[in-house]
Amino acid sequence: MMRMKTILFLLPLPLLLVLVVLLALLSPGRMPAMNSLQFDTPLRAGGKVPAIPLPDTLNKEDRRYLGLSRGLFNFQKKTVFSLQKIQADYIVLEFLNRYCVSCLAQAPILNNLYEKIAKDKILCGRIKMLAVGAGNNLQEIHRFQKEKDVFFPIVPDPEFKVYEAFGNPGGTPYLLILRQSPDGVLLAKSYFGLIKNGDILLAELRELISLDLAAFQKTIQNDRVFKADLTRVPHVSWSEEEIRRQIRQGILEGEQLRGEKEKEYRLLIHKKDWPEYSDDKGLPDDKGLPDDKDLPNDKDLSGYKDLMEYKDLYIVDSAPSGSGQGKKRWFAKIYKRLPICDVCHPIYFLLIFDDAGVVTNLLPLYVTKHDNLLLTAAETQKLKRKIVGRHLEQNYQFQPEYDSISSATMSVSLIFDTLNKAKRLYQKLQQDGYASNF
Repeated sequence: MMRMKTILFLLPLPLLLVLVVLLALLSPGRMPAMNSLQFDTPLRAGGKVPAIPLPDTLNKEDRRYLGLSRGLFNFQKKTVFSLQKIQADYIVLEFLNRYCVSCLAQAPILNNLYEKIAKDKILCGRIKMLAVGAGNNLQEIHRFQKEKDVFFPIVPDPEFKVYEAFGNPGGTPYLLILRQSPDGVLLAKSYFGLIKNGDILLAELRELISLDLAAFQKTIQNDRVFKADLTRVPHVSWSEEEIRRQIRQGILEGEQLRGEKEKEYRLLIHKKDWPEYSDDKGLPDDKGLPDDKDLPNDKDLSGYKDLMEYKDLYIVDSAPSGSGQGKKRWFAKIYKRLPICDVCHPIYFLLIFDDAGVVTNLLPLYVTKHDNLLLTAAETQKLKRKIVGRHLEQNYQFQPEYDSISSATMSVSLIFDTLNKAKRLYQKLQQDGYASNF
């Protein structure tokens, strides 16, 4: 610290002023985290993609197509497989969602690409195609395959684990061209949104397949990997006063739903961050997610994401006025989730749960359905009935046939996924003594 002060002291005044301005602009505190929205794009051209296991829900024909073995003596069924095991020089990997309009429109285009590759004697043995259903279970994937007569294999990703590991670009379809190498699977190209002409992909594949590894690295080193277009995202923000008003309203409404209509509460709201939190990887303890260019391509971002998970939480204490009863405690957090489809908006909602980990209310601050329309009051009440009263330790596995709300299936699936992830937050609150034994 003394050395840094000395360096700053020796800098010329104009340069020092420029440095101060730059630091202010780059500071994580410049924009309130509650109102900020970040797109994760840790992958870059030429770098290794995550070696994350994929669920092996494939049938016999799909396994044969990808060149995957059954295991010892070919009768031991595996539950997962990896991209590295696919027998191909290049893999066309698509992230889709069964309810995404652009994904539905892109299906016949990729079917046509599959057929052209299969009929090409040079390409057919060296290029394989695979899709991942982001936020979809096996039944939803099967419906998509049947409805669109999809030729290539699709595996489910109901908890977004694979999708988020590959960067969560802010929607689907998200298509990657990957290359096998001795060091792992490398990213060659990435495409976001509807591809209207499959011949463009075919031309890219023909060019890539003609390159050896050294030429491949040289060719793609200056390629720009997709970065999400923030211009389609509406500006949504709340003042600190408005956030606290929403929290008060949500807690009182939640208590009324639980039959506490006679009691009046005096609420004390405290904003709690964990700047001291750090995981065992030695990640910075007071920074947001880093710029991907500053990270090695195989950097584990889980610690950074945990930091963002634990920020901007509100702890609310209260006691019924004049009752003499012990105080009650709630926790409130505004969650923001990137959209699953390429034309959808992100969603924001306020989650409130009590000291026992029971969800007492959920306020959809900005939750959209088809055509990016906001949920109606009736749809909001229907959503609350599915969530309020359940414990965060429960499994909130999204079942679209029971849990979806008309025209808002993707948004509701994101909310259910967030509730599953909120279990980690509640467990930390217990570990740190804020919940259950405060």
